[in-house]
This record gives sequence, structure tokens and C-alpha cells, in this order.
Amino acid sequence: DAVLHRLHHTRGIGLELVQAGAHGAFGSRVLERMAQGAGRHRALAEQHLADYAALTASRGVHMALQVVSVSVRGDEAALDAMMRNLIDNAVRYSPRDGQVRVQLSREGGDAVLTVEDSGPGIPAEARTRVFERFHRELGSGVEGSGLGLSIVKQVVEMHAGSIVLDDSPQWGGLRATVRLPAL
Repeated sequence: DAVLHRLHHTRGIGLELVQAGAHGAFGSRVLERMAQGAGRHRALAEQHLADYAALTASRGVHMALQVVSVSVRGDEAALDAMMRNLIDNAVRYSPRDGQVRVQLSREGGDAVLTVEDSGPGIPAEARTRVFERFHRELGSGVEGSGLGLSIVKQVVEMHAGSIVLDDSPQWGGLRATVRLPAL
């Protein structure tokens, strides 16, 4: 029940982001809230990993979480949707017996969320296109709407951050690195 509730909630946020992005009104509709403390971020990341436990177990995907103390000002629901989309992509694109790592750290004045996997990655020439709404890379064999990374990008920009997609140096899959201003 909790997983279904969170998935419906996240889908609703995604629809709101898409609709508002089409009208350029998202920023004005967001209530700024403080999402503080490593305990809250750790709990959020751990909840996402717990939500995916059945899927990862059935596919043999191994997940790891590394979190340090860092705080970010922003819309908690939108940040939750961002994290969920990144983890969902990593899990779904990882092969059987694959690897996924979620890391939250602090580098200088930034909170840094890194999600990397051992999946097929995204070709360098396609990395800007995957942020477009409804874009899907052909031949992936994974179902989806093509909205996940578009939502991630909108949330990151709404929070004055940046996102970089590159190759995972450890596993060769995709590494998504989000940088947001830390408190």
C-alpha cells in the first residue's frame, strides 16, 4: 500500500511538472519548504531503496547507499520525485546481477546526489536529448514514458542546480550527478 501510494504521488508530481512546464508556471506554484538534515535525507533515500527491494531482489540487482550530512532548501515532494526517477531508471536499466549505487555527499557549497548503475548507459550523443519530454532511446527494451529525466531536469533547474550524465567509472553504466546548493 505504501509503495502504491508513493508511486501515485510521484506520478501526480510528474504530471504537474509536465503541465506546469508547458505553461512556464511551475516555479510560481511551488511552496518553498526546508528539507533539512542528513537524517531526513537518509530516511528518504532508504525509503526509496526499500520501495525497490522486491524489484531488485527479483532481478538480482545489488544496491548500495552512502549518505553524509547535507541540507538543501527546496520543495520536498519535487526533490523526492527527482530522487525516485533517478533510482527507478538505475534499477530498471541494470541487468540481472547488476549494481546500483546511490550516494549523497557534500562538496564545497553543494549537495551532490550521485546515482550510478551497471546498465547499458546512454550514448554521449544522446545525453542532452534524454532530458526532452517523451524522449525514449530506441532499442532499450525497457518500458517507460520518456518523462523521468525530463522531470529530473526540471526539478534540478527549479532548485538552481545542475545535472551531468556520464559513464560510471566503476561499472561502465550511467552515472547521473546532481548538484544543488547546500545550506
